Amino acid sequence: MASLASSLGLQELFPDAEGYKIYKSPSRSAQPQMTRQGTFVRYSLLVPPQFVQDPAVMLARSQLSDPNREMKMSRASTSSLIPDVAWGPMGKIDPVTRKSSSDTNISVIKNVIGAPFSLSKTIGSDPLLAGQSVLTNLLCPPNSGREGTLIASSKKTVEGIEYYTIEYVISFSDAVAANKKLRAISVLAGVGDDTLLTYTAVGREGEFSTSLRRSAESFTVI
Repeated sequence: MASLASSLGLQELFPDAEGYKIYKSPSRSAQPQMTRQGTFVRYSLLVPPQFVQDPAVMLARSQLSDPNREMKMSRASTSSLIPDVAWGPMGKIDPVTRKSSSDTNISVIKNVIGAPFSLSKTIGSDPLLAGQSVLTNLLCPPNSGREGTLIASSKKTVEGIEYYTIEYVISFSDAVAANKKLRAISVLAGVGDDTLLTYTAVGREGEFSTSLRRSAESFTVI
């Protein structure tokens, strides 16, 4: 079934021989009205074997289109705080909180920045300097309890889309998590003149799997 699914382009429904599935974000008509802000964008990525969507994120996204819900903040500001989509290892979803209890996960966040926005003009064209700037100001900002150490940073442009790939290690100032270190890869893509997509794969330092790296490398705006 896996090889047949691959040959027929059905990897969104069936995993390939190695257990990966292709995820493609919804078309414009399939997206809730209240999440259609900024430049319309679709993206695709490989979901690692045995990963399932985070139900807490799915529920939060579905509530964005509920006109009867009570909110303490605007829908627009709430939307920017919630990942577009997230996955974690099967069996690591807490049955009570419905949140992932694993340090290993992948997610995509969409931020509407506002026009005119250019990723390279905002963070710079030099990959290393840009990577360090993003790490210290966005991914592990001051007073966040997280300290980031840059491992590698690169930039590419594909079909007019700028991608910055940043690999880093996260350490924590909290006494409980002081001995825990995470490795992460974030891919930033500037879309149109007002939208930033951020893909992030996270795993324990020393246990960052090939499947997470392969997923990060597959992230593409379509």
